[in-house]
Amino acid sequence: MPPKILVVDDDRNLLKLFKYVLEKDGFAVITAMDGESGLKLALAERPDLVMLDLKMPKLDGMEVLRKLKADPLTAAIPVVVITASAQKADAERALQEGAVGYLVKPFRIAELRDCVRAALSFERGDW
Repeated sequence: MPPKILVVDDDRNLLKLFKYVLEKDGFAVITAMDGESGLKLALAERPDLVMLDLKMPKLDGMEVLRKLKADPLTAAIPVVVITASAQKADAERALQEGAVGYLVKPFRIAELRDCVRAALSFERGDW
């Protein structure tokens, strides 16, 4: 069974890009367009990785990250933050809250692939 990746972002086109690239690379991909739906999917599906936008409707990404890390059922799932914010303080805050990576939009496809591989390696303890 391929690793399952949950991508949570309110940009429909970006979700399509993630799904296309990651499925082509052999991953199973599920998506959500807001933080509330993303959190529910993470709890129900227990993905191997969550790719999480920060600025979203209903529940922002930082709050989703906090809730994922606070719940024993999802705390071990690695989370990569994807955001348009390139500010160092935002990246530091996300990492302090438990994210294992920080991908700044716009990004290159190679960066996305590298980030996913690194995050999944982190989950297995290969670092």
